[in-house]
Amino acid sequence: VWAQLMVPVWAQLMVPVWAQLMVSVWAQLMVPVWAQLMVPVWAQLMVPVWAHLVVPVWAQLMVSVWAQLMVPVWAQLVVPVGAQLVVPVWAHLVVPVWAQLVVPVWAQLMVPV
Repeated sequence: VWAQLMVPVWAQLMVPVWAQLMVSVWAQLMVPVWAQLMVPVWAQLMVPVWAHLVVPVWAQLMVSVWAQLMVPVWAQLVVPVGAQLVVPVWAHLVVPVWAQLVVPVWAQLMVPV
């Protein structure tokens, strides 16, 4: 019974009224408060904190993590796998195609110029 009575009332009356009031209150009160108080305070407090603490700490941690984790991964996995896969592809496909197609066309077009 409550659901049958109250849900339509809430849907048709309370939700739109609440939405209109909250948007209006937010626009008239909260936005100016944020603009005049919170943004300057945040700028004065947070920007120095970020500049002097967060960014250097993050940079130090990321460089350390990169050096300790990613460099060995690249050295042990990516470079050897790349060498085994990419070098043969270049040697057997790219270089011969380049030599047979691009070099002669370049020689015919560019050398006379």
